[in-house]
Amino acid sequence: MSGVSEAVRDAAAMPAFVHDLRAFAADASAGEPTRETGDAWFASRRVLPFDGPVAVSVMTLDGRGQVTLGFDEFVFVIDGGLTIAAAATQEIAANTGAMLPQGLTFDWTAQAGTRAAVVRYLGPGGGADHAVPVDLDATLTRSNPPAADVLTSDVPSCRNHTDYVTPNGEFMCGVWDSTPYSRRAIDYRHAELMHLLAGSVTFEDDHGNKATFRKDDLFIMLPGARCSWLSTEDCAKVWVIYRAAA
Repeated sequence: MSGVSEAVRDAAAMPAFVHDLRAFAADASAGEPTRETGDAWFASRRVLPFDGPVAVSVMTLDGRGQVTLGFDEFVFVIDGGLTIAAAATQEIAANTGAMLPQGLTFDWTAQAGTRAAVVRYLGPGGGADHAVPVDLDATLTRSNPPAADVLTSDVPSCRNHTDYVTPNGEFMCGVWDSTPYSRRAIDYRHAELMHLLAGSVTFEDDHGNKATFRKDDLFIMLPGARCSWLSTEDCAKVWVIYRAAA
């Protein structure tokens, strides 16, 4: 994909809060082996070291298994493909994702060499009784732009569609797009996985470190980031957010 080497090079300057998950998945030495055992759904993971309200990992799957989830998990397939069979069957192809809610029991089947990124919400989940895919064809509705006091450009036109949200409102996923804009550095008090569907975005911290991501890049911002946003073209993304309830 375009932009991988630049994203990896630039993001290395600020590893505390932005991580290229495709690069992480491709490096078999990256992360920490999980302490979970049993089904490969859990036991095959490498974990991004991070103490917080979400756990981020990648897993490599082949074959099939059956699990019951103790937490909400958002699964994004990087390579290969997954079939999730519960009350209904859901196919998760490469470059797509789905929310799997807490308490769901399902059979999984993976194509050989399937790799997937997982964001696990450590709080109370269970906002559905089935796998909830991100709908890339959903009709987006107008949403609030960034606050006027942080913008350094004209006010953009933003749209959004939310596919899933936990009952407490803390963990959610969906699709968003926007016209170009820039804003000053702000503190990220939430965690957000982003898969860029179109456009590009550059983040810059207060020390001048930059990370640029482009269409098809997959990355996560962790709480503690302080950075600006610059997009010079229309941008669209799949998003997965943890944000503490007020």
